[in-house]
Amino acid sequence: MTTTIIDPQFPQIAKILEPSYMLAVLQETLFSNKEKLSSLIKIEDCRIGEKRYKPGKSFKLTYTLTLREAETQDCYEQVLTAQLNPFDASQAEVNVGLEDSTDFPVDIPTVSYLPEVNMMLWSFPYDRSLPYLPKLLNAEKLSAYFKESLTKLNLSESERVGSIQTKIMHYLPEQSCMIRFTLAIAEPAPNKDSVREIIIYGKNYCSDSGANIYTIMKQLAEQIDHCAKPLHYDPETKTLWQAHVPGTPFEWTTTLLKKPGIVIKIAKCIGAFQGCNIDTAGQYGFTQISQQLTSAVKISANADFNLGERVQDLVTEIFGVHQALDWAGSANNSPLHLDLKMGNLLISEDKAFLVDMDSVCLGDPLIDIGSFIANLYLNGLRAGSTVTEIDQVVVCFIEEYKATVAWLVDDGKLYWYIAAALIHEVLRRSLRQQDRERIKHSENFIDLSHSYMAKCRTVIEYE
Repeated sequence: MTTTIIDPQFPQIAKILEPSYMLAVLQETLFSNKEKLSSLIKIEDCRIGEKRYKPGKSFKLTYTLTLREAETQDCYEQVLTAQLNPFDASQAEVNVGLEDSTDFPVDIPTVSYLPEVNMMLWSFPYDRSLPYLPKLLNAEKLSAYFKESLTKLNLSESERVGSIQTKIMHYLPEQSCMIRFTLAIAEPAPNKDSVREIIIYGKNYCSDSGANIYTIMKQLAEQIDHCAKPLHYDPETKTLWQAHVPGTPFEWTTTLLKKPGIVIKIAKCIGAFQGCNIDTAGQYGFTQISQQLTSAVKISANADFNLGERVQDLVTEIFGVHQALDWAGSANNSPLHLDLKMGNLLISEDKAFLVDMDSVCLGDPLIDIGSFIANLYLNGLRAGSTVTEIDQVVVCFIEEYKATVAWLVDDGKLYWYIAAALIHEVLRRSLRQQDRERIKHSENFIDLSHSYMAKCRTVIEYE
């Protein structure tokens, strides 16, 4: 299935998702005016990144351009954030968006308008909702800041921050940006400087939400060592500083069954996290899941009429089975990560770690487990594994998880959460992000959800 969204408000969607077309448009719009450019710049590559789509309301995405200067042959990357204007947007609305435009960086205006596709563009690190990003990427000004503000780095009086290297780890336009900082810490010594490296992470937010996340991370850090550790929250720049977490991202491989140790580490990590006690007002449960399932129906119908009907029938079944289950006594005060995907787990030699704690709240722990298992299917299918192969890893994980946690796992409820997550998380997000690699597995997601609904009904009948 290669479904492309058809939205009357944004008829240009198909065009802006074609890298070759956008490369030509961006080259002409941004780099054809020789009077404004200090040197000729050529776009060698245009890659489409993060996409966020709300049917009939908004469509935002990022482009990563590989640029080369003709005179020096220097090559570098530039990220652009794009927002589609609705077909009926007025020129006055466009002009308002262009008011803050300045020439920054590298001859690219901070704000541009592409009439060919009725699109506004912002050049990174300029972000109208993250005004402190340029400051956080200015290595010259950061040296003093780190020593004065980040006391948990435990620098001695004689130590100084030498060079600083930055790397953008994840950028969500107008919401947040995670940056890795590699600090060279120098201390004068006889005849030479002794240097050690410290790696820390700074996550810049568009709101004060980082303060609450910092509080939650501190509570978790006091109870377990399976999560990212907070260092400091800076309310002025709205930045949460975190310590480096060892390990490599958990990725799908066909050898997972041959290396059950990895699955065991993950089960223990998730179980330890869910066994913590945290104080937070955030809650997530059936109300939010039902809203997202309804949203999945709508976006599926926008993509394809037949797909919309199939998803509608499946969601109706999911709601019906939910009513048939006995939810009395379900745990609703366990910590939920709420973004429990493979990329948010790091694997070291002796354990696994959870990172990206932005969405932590309280709810039924099986919500996270259903979400994680749905993500296993997503990544397994994308890697070319069969459903049967992925099933084996899922069964292994469930067994290890049950052996790890102190509470009894209800199979019927777990199957329901898996079936629901395959639709409201995996399928819905695939369509919202217009991720073609994910969309082509839509039939698998639907079939798997039906399969887990059947398992759930079997449990109900047996009971």
